[in-house]
Amino acid sequence: DNTDEALAQCLQMIETKTVVAIDNTIVPIEVGTIGIHGDGEYAVDFAKAIHHSFTKNNIHRKTPGQ
Repeated sequence: DNTDEALAQCLQMIETKTVVAIDNTIVPIEVGTIGIHGDGEYAVDFAKAIHHSFTKNNIHRKTPGQ
């Protein structure tokens, strides 16, 4: 399921500050924001899934400018 894969990627970026590249290497990153394309068919569902996942994992969110 794409949602589960995308959520796992979001959590990895936040918790370990890494991403997995196309060649499967682990790349260190600094995450400032996570964007959701609002024109996608499942954008609202994905936003809700991110909210639930972050709450469950005690990840605090803030809006830009806070």
